[in-house]
Parts: sequence; C-alpha cells; structure tokens
Amino acid sequence: VFPVLLWAAVRFGPRGAATAVFVVCSITVWNTAQNDGPFVRDSITDSLLATQLFIAVSALTSLVLAAETAERTQAGAALAASEASQRALADEQAALRRVATLVATGVQPSRVFGQVTEGVARLLGMPGASVLRYGGARTATVVGGWSEDGPLSLPVGSSFDLDGDTVVAKVLRTGSPQRVDRYRETKGDLAETLQRSGYRAAVAAPV
Repeated sequence: VFPVLLWAAVRFGPRGAATAVFVVCSITVWNTAQNDGPFVRDSITDSLLATQLFIAVSALTSLVLAAETAERTQAGAALAASEASQRALADEQAALRRVATLVATGVQPSRVFGQVTEGVARLLGMPGASVLRYGGARTATVVGGWSEDGPLSLPVGSSFDLDGDTVVAKVLRTGSPQRVDRYRETKGDLAETLQRSGYRAAVAAPV
C-alpha cells in the first residue's frame, strides 16, 4: 500500500495523505482484530506491536512527504506572485518614464494624454480607456484615448453631457473613484454612446 500512500501525499497534499492513512490503518486494525492479514502473530501483544509499527511508519512517511509537497507548492506560488508583482512594478515604472520623457521634451498635451491613457489601460489589462476633462458641472471632453481594437469608442475632442449615472458623472459628483457594472441600465448621452460601443461596465478615477 505504500505506493498508494505516497501517491496520495504527492497528489492531494496533507489532507489526502491523512485520509489515505486513515483508510489504510482502519483496514489494517480491522483485519488484525479478525486474526487476518500480515500482522497476526502468535500473541496479541506481538500482533499489536506489529500493527502499531506499520501504522507509525506509514503515517510518518506519508505525512512528512505531504508536508514537504505542500511547502514546495506554497513556495512556488509565493515565488510566482513575487515575480508577477515585480513585473507589474517594472511595467509601472516604464510607463511613468515614457510619460515623463514626453513631458520633458515639451510635446503637445494631446500626446501626453494619449500616452497616459494607453499606459493605464495596458497596466490594468483593460480593452480600452479614455481621459476626459470636465467643462463645468454638465459636460466633459475627451482629451485622450486608447483601444486595443484600434478605433476609439470615444473620439478625442468629442464632448458629452453628464446627464446620467456614468462613472464620469459619478466621479464629478463625489470626487472619488467610481464604477458601473451594468451600463445597460444607465441613462444619458454618454451612457448611450458607451452602450453602442459595446461597453458593459467601467471604472473611473479623478486625476
């Protein structure tokens, strides 16, 4: 039964190893109590010692292997998470450097807004993003945009009335990050434009 115990420890970890050991030991004790199996001796004391020795060896082997396997799995997951975090940090720093380079060279604000928008979308894994400038309490104008498909759903230079519960209108009212999970239930000029472009949800934050 040792190959089965080792397989359970490697495949299912501590819980699988403990379950397998419990099943094997239960069968072993039952068979020995019925005077059957490889651990039956001339005296009940010898049978008990042989059974206990088998249980101890099988349990110790399986549980130690399971613990080692679980530790290696956790270490691998932690390493992968650390590498992902480092890559994300490196991507953020690279995006900041690109924006800073554009600002330092004195390019047009439209190029800076476009680079910022693309950087944010790529870092967050979004299919598209836009930067809008508020023109008072009722309108917002698109000053930067990026889409992985190419065409922008909100063309640069277009203006929209903030007459609904879009994330842009919510940010203006609250001054804090907002999200909308169901654009189909949102009314307004900007919401209708986003719905026609295939938007189902959006998040926004004030700059």
